[in-house]
Formats: sequence, structure tokens, C-alpha cells
Amino acid sequence: MVIFAVVLTAFVQVTLASNWLFGTDKGTSLLNQGTLTDTLQLVYNAWHKTELEQWLDDHDIPYPAAADRKDLADAVSKNWDKASTAAYETWEDNRLRTWLEKRAVEFDAEAKKDQLVDLVKSNWYGAKAEAESSWDNVKEWIFDTYDTP
Repeated sequence: MVIFAVVLTAFVQVTLASNWLFGTDKGTSLLNQGTLTDTLQLVYNAWHKTELEQWLDDHDIPYPAAADRKDLADAVSKNWDKASTAAYETWEDNRLRTWLEKRAVEFDAEAKKDQLVDLVKSNWYGAKAEAESSWDNVKEWIFDTYDTP
């Protein structure tokens, strides 16, 4: 039971860091690195229908309104490699500003699009380190706690 609680705690920490990173824009930055394609496909195969729709929306990929989950997963699969740039690079200024505001990232009100993209990019990847660090801390705690002779 204790191990379950530890794993659940780790999951919550990683989820919180991921939510900060992805917000409603799930499945882009960390998953578009072009490595371990098979593993990454397993990731989007586990997404809910709304997450698949969001990924397609983020990458401006049209899909039928009546599409079921399988159709959406197929559309993501067909476009996965084509979406080689991070979704935020295609966003309009308003969307960039909203993303930064939701995460309480300060920026100049007069900032140009390239400056906003740079800010989003630097904060987008920052959460990856936070999530990895949280997971590493939990793993160390588990092994230290249960490493008995």
C-alpha cells in the first residue's frame, strides 16, 4: 500500500509539472523531438479523444467534426512526423500571450512575435526539467526507503 502511495505521489508531481508545461496544448514540444517514434506513438495512442483533437487543432490539421477516437488517432499518426516544429511556433501573438499569462510568465506588452516565441520556448522546456527532477527525487526516495538487506 505504501508503494502505491509513493507511485501515486510521483504521478501527481509529474502530472502537475506536465500540465504546467502543456496546459491545453498537450502533446507537442516534448513529443515532437523526432526520437523514439514508436514510443511516442504509444503516447498518443493513450490520449483521450479531446487530447487528440487538441493536438490536431494545435497543428492546424483539419478533421471531421464527427470523427471518432480511432479516426483522430489515425489523423495524428499520419501527421506526426510532418509536425516537426513546435506548435507554438505557428501560433498568433494573442495565443502566445495567453499561454504566457496562464503560466504567470512576465513579458513586455510591446514584445514582437519572435520574442514571445522565445519566451514560450524557454518556459515550455523548463517544465521538462522540473518533471524529470520530481520523478528522480521520488525514485531515489523509493530506493532509499526500500533498499534493506
